[in-house]
Amino acid sequence: NNAIKHRGPDYGSVKVFGNVGLGHRRLSIIDLSNEANQPMSCEDNRYTIIFNGEVYNFIEIKNKLQLEGVKFYTSSDTEVILKSFKFYGSKCFSMFNGMFALAIYDEIEKELILARDQFGIKPLYIYQDENSLIFSSEKKAILKSDKINVNLNKQALLEYIWFGNPLGNETFYDNINELDPGTFLKITKNKIEKNKFFNINNIRETNISEEDAIKKIKILFEESVKRHLISDVPVGVFLSGGIDSSAIT
Repeated sequence: NNAIKHRGPDYGSVKVFGNVGLGHRRLSIIDLSNEANQPMSCEDNRYTIIFNGEVYNFIEIKNKLQLEGVKFYTSSDTEVILKSFKFYGSKCFSMFNGMFALAIYDEIEKELILARDQFGIKPLYIYQDENSLIFSSEKKAILKSDKINVNLNKQALLEYIWFGNPLGNETFYDNINELDPGTFLKITKNKIEKNKFFNINNIRETNISEEDAIKKIKILFEESVKRHLISDVPVGVFLSGGIDSSAIT
């Protein structure tokens, strides 16, 4: 966990449930209080979450859950994700508008859920062999474990030299891979189930005029930027001078 302290300098903690361990380093952005620290458990302690990223529509989801009688004790998006999973199950992942890599442990069913956002904005690396599974936002945390045995992935190295990056979910290590975007894993003692909750090929084309498309994109773009400004700390912008960062600015 300390190997990725630079990703989360504000707080760090670990929870262990038998043969399952969850560690988190926090960079405080929404709800700076200690109550929003992770790993975070729900009231009955059945579900515990560690989460990296932001869900931009968490307020809308929170309002819906409150109408269903769900109580909240923080103003964080982390708690909204946790309570959404408790209420909706894995269907909640397709409801989230944002970037996320997360793990949720079910103490009753003894299940670990790993999920990554629709476009793979946030990294989630997984090492797996016949005895163990280790995951992290960075490979360097996985490499700190004394349980792993890794070798150079020569194919990934060739792809890097040729294309500038390994293709697909490959890494430079033969048994460390990235979780596919829009995917969640359900991990139990005896098996691992892989499920897609988002596929870009399922997006349907719309037949509208160029003028209407320009208006629609402007509205969606402004809404997206507005969502990204939700923060309890100052927000800045990286301006390179290109059309994308200039439009955001």
